[in-house]
Amino acid sequence: MSLRPAFTYCLKAAAQRRTIFTVRPLAIGEADPEQNGIGPFLNSESYNRIWTQKQHSVCDQLNTLTAGSELSNLPPHTVALQTARDPAQAAVFNHASFLANNDFFLQGLLPAPREAVDSMDRKLVQRIEKDFRSVVNLKELMISTGISMFGSGFVWLVEDDRRRLRVLATYNAGSPFVEHAVTDANSPLTSLDAHARAMRPYAVMPLLGVSVWEHAWVPQYGIDGKEKYLENWWKQVNWQKVNSILLEGSLV
Repeated sequence: MSLRPAFTYCLKAAAQRRTIFTVRPLAIGEADPEQNGIGPFLNSESYNRIWTQKQHSVCDQLNTLTAGSELSNLPPHTVALQTARDPAQAAVFNHASFLANNDFFLQGLLPAPREAVDSMDRKLVQRIEKDFRSVVNLKELMISTGISMFGSGFVWLVEDDRRRLRVLATYNAGSPFVEHAVTDANSPLTSLDAHARAMRPYAVMPLLGVSVWEHAWVPQYGIDGKEKYLENWWKQVNWQKVNSILLEGSLV
């Protein structure tokens, strides 16, 4: 499987005097989320908080942090990879990684809810059944992982370096691309084989992600509403996009 450059979550504004990051539009059909939200999952206030306000704010701050540096010419996920192990670049990493994660989360939604079994490709179902026994088990694992996270972060469905589907969690703005120990819902620790790392650009390839940052769900769902938030998210996952990433090895 070959991976093209991925996570191009900010468009490049060529008219500017230097290359800058700008938030790209959401590709979720003909819906008008600023006015109508995204189905029952996110109302318009939640959408505007998560995307119009937060995503643009983080993007503006990343521009400020990378102004005049070579990092300003790179996709956000690449910026995150290059700064992940440098404590002096912690602020740059956090902003770049969050920008990529949050975009991947929202770009993976449908404008209206659909039953997962009605929109999944059969080959995808077979892959899920192989690694999780059933689609229901995958759903329960992703939701329980999100509920168990104490603090902000993202929950991911990924394909790992051994071509297995896994569920993992990254806290705060942690990137699923960064090759370090992360919370893996399937095993106590994610270990990487040196040969596999050399043969594959990334330790894992994200297929699906959801934010459990408090600003994403508390205002609409309430302090005890994370489970309902995740249940509604599952109903609006764009499984065709998941299948496309899995089969084509492309994140864009």
